[in-house]
Amino acid sequence: FEEVSGEGTIYSYIVARQALVPGRKPPFVIALVDIAEEPGVRLSAFVDVEPDEVRIGQRVKVQIVDLADSGFRIPIFVPA
Repeated sequence: FEEVSGEGTIYSYIVARQALVPGRKPPFVIALVDIAEEPGVRLSAFVDVEPDEVRIGQRVKVQIVDLADSGFRIPIFVPA
């Protein structure tokens, strides 16, 4: 394992419009993020941005957040 900056760019994304994930109210964005240090290495994650504001190629950075009282911590990307 190698530590990375947590920065990247949006490679692709979808807008989820159904309540399928605890703690996330639709609509929300799920994206494939290219990690800055490793082009081609992609992480699927939530992106904290309005669906009409997300763009392919948009620069993002990671934040680690608690998922709705579940005890889980997950990476969520925000605009850089």
